[in-house]
Amino acid sequence: MIEEHINNLRELCQTAYDLTFQEGNYVWFEYFESNYLFFSTMLVSKGAPYFRSRFLDLVIEEYKVEVDVTEGKNNGLNEDVILQFFGSAIVGAVEWWFKKGMPLPARVMAEQTGTLLDRNLE
Repeated sequence: MIEEHINNLRELCQTAYDLTFQEGNYVWFEYFESNYLFFSTMLVSKGAPYFRSRFLDLVIEEYKVEVDVTEGKNNGLNEDVILQFFGSAIVGAVEWWFKKGMPLPARVMAEQTGTLLDRNLE
């Protein structure tokens, strides 16, 4: 079941390739919201480090194409550090969202995390 959800998220990334970070994040947060029981169990429980690790790997893999360390604001920074930093931030934001019982609508989470990514990766 874990791999099924990871694969579904990967497919969502492919369909959202031409979208902004906000629009692409909305696709994910909508999926999270519609699969609340699974994701809240996997991200909030202490017994699910495998899923968290796989989810983090997926996020890093998907953002890798967005990171440019040859020019702009990330010129000279280490690509792996940037990817780990933002991957952990996204996973942490999703964990927080579930732990707090989804206190914000999926659209708001997508917009705000997308804005933060736009500020730093584009």
